[in-house]
Amino acid sequence: MQFQLPSNLQTELLAYDPKLKQLQREQNPTSTKAKPKFPLGAVFDLIPADVVTPTKFEEVVTDLNTRGVEHRHTRFTKVVDVATATARTITYAIIYHYEKIWHAAWLPPKGQEDDYVYGYAYAYKNLESVRKTVPHTLIDNNSKVTVEYVKYGRSEFCVVRQKVTKQDIANGRTARWWNPAYISYGKGGQIKASISAFESTLSETIPKWDDARGFFDRITTNNWAAILSIKDRSRYWNTFEDPEQAKRDAVPSADLFYALADAYKSNNNYHAQAYCIADRIMHVIGKPFFRKWIQSQCDKAIAMFNNPNNNLFCKVTQPWNRIEKLVESIDYINTIWPDCPVDFYQTHIEYLIGIRLDRHVFDKTRLWLHNHMQPATFFHILKKHYEDQINTHSSSLSYYTSTDTGKLTFYFTPWNDTLSMLDDVLINHGSLEVPKRWRLTEFHDYVQAEAWKINHPNVGLPQDLFPTPVKVEVGDERWSFFQPHDTHQLSAWGQAVRNCVGNASEYANGVRKKKHFIVLC
Repeated sequence: MQFQLPSNLQTELLAYDPKLKQLQREQNPTSTKAKPKFPLGAVFDLIPADVVTPTKFEEVVTDLNTRGVEHRHTRFTKVVDVATATARTITYAIIYHYEKIWHAAWLPPKGQEDDYVYGYAYAYKNLESVRKTVPHTLIDNNSKVTVEYVKYGRSEFCVVRQKVTKQDIANGRTARWWNPAYISYGKGGQIKASISAFESTLSETIPKWDDARGFFDRITTNNWAAILSIKDRSRYWNTFEDPEQAKRDAVPSADLFYALADAYKSNNNYHAQAYCIADRIMHVIGKPFFRKWIQSQCDKAIAMFNNPNNNLFCKVTQPWNRIEKLVESIDYINTIWPDCPVDFYQTHIEYLIGIRLDRHVFDKTRLWLHNHMQPATFFHILKKHYEDQINTHSSSLSYYTSTDTGKLTFYFTPWNDTLSMLDDVLINHGSLEVPKRWRLTEFHDYVQAEAWKINHPNVGLPQDLFPTPVKVEVGDERWSFFQPHDTHQLSAWGQAVRNCVGNASEYANGVRKKKHFIVLC
């Protein structure tokens, strides 16, 4: 007789009866659901067919759908300049999938290079859960471009496809849309390598400045108002009926510089300083000599911009910067010597550009210099300091070449220190005797000694060794030996022999305490 257990008991006994378990499997075979072939999406049309053939692109997308996160990327490459010394492999298109988004970028095919610079595309599933993770850069871009809603299989995707032209870039579309969002070095390390390969190829197809920070700077600097950093000088541009057109039409010239100076005269705009001060020295820079010199600098800027062999943006801007630097230096001198002969400026242009004359000069110091120092003396000091600096730094002159002006540029530290101390002397004493010599070193030390006295009162020193001077004759020579009478005398002697005893406070204290015995001769 055969017994049939109730179904509920059969279920309980499955774990203990292998035959019953086998019978259960045979009677209720497990239905295995097939995995989707394109879990990431069958985005077969992100790159134009004239760049990558549809068959090839479909193969790549199909393959990427099967790969792990770190490996979801492909470069499309080809060899160029075959059979030449410059033969190389370039990456003309890429596609990758990262954080639920497909990204693609490509270069225009042969014959379309003038139509656009590069193309890009991205696509993601039109699901709330996906849209929440889309980077803000893409969300913002979606509001500026056409977003397509495309069905790939049973999934709807948000798709953006764009061809970026030079005019788009000139108008501000400078984002790197082949890499629009952050990619980590962990799971995105290999993707970054593909992106870099495409970017390297793209950089070969566009004009670039080697010293520019922005990838598209040579395209965006498409008018002189931007190149010369004067596009924000609204006080001038607003004098035109169409300011934007005026910016596009502007060309470096002496007329442009004088027009800017006229627009900003009697103005105090820090960012337009050179033009604000130009009007007050127009009696100098308005001379035919300087008009011709300014125009020559403008011509150099234009020539550098048009030179196909020049890849440095700084070489284009340096001539205009030299004009501004010269104006600032002339103004510095003019505030002290308004009656300075124009010839001095004409014959010292190299030094006026090459020395930083940027320290504020107080009124009392300015008046003292005007009354006691001749302009010719100052220009002699300026020239000698410049030449001394060249000799001192002859082995490292490239370090002192300014990227702003393209010229050797040195600080005027001894002069600035001298004027700083002269400020203190004139504020405290109201006057200062004219030095015996105007050489910068002696002038500096003379003023330093007088400034030292302000903070160091004159104190008498003991005369233990020689209550009176001891005089000695050796042949035709006569020598006098004596101890310094006070701290100011000690300082003066130290300054005269350029010895650290000039810092008399330390030594004077030692003399008073009988720790030092100093003899002057």
